[in-house]
Amino acid sequence: MDDKWKALEIKRKYENKWLNIKGVTSVGIGKYNNATAIIVSYSSNHKEIKKNIPSCINNTTIIFQFSGKITAQNHD
Repeated sequence: MDDKWKALEIKRKYENKWLNIKGVTSVGIGKYNNATAIIVSYSSNHKEIKKNIPSCINNTTIIFQFSGKITAQNHD
């Protein structure tokens, strides 16, 4: 299976569970060392997040990226 499809399958399987962990702001797909990876962005709680999300699933790397606090902006 192509690594992009494998990453997409992993993202679909775990995204909702991971987004319910306090501090996780987004789950996406990107590149790491020329390979497709899952990118988990967080604003806080990084120790708990790393305890609950592995750094690799089925040879697909999970990258943790600090995003800071995300808020909606009013464009009036």
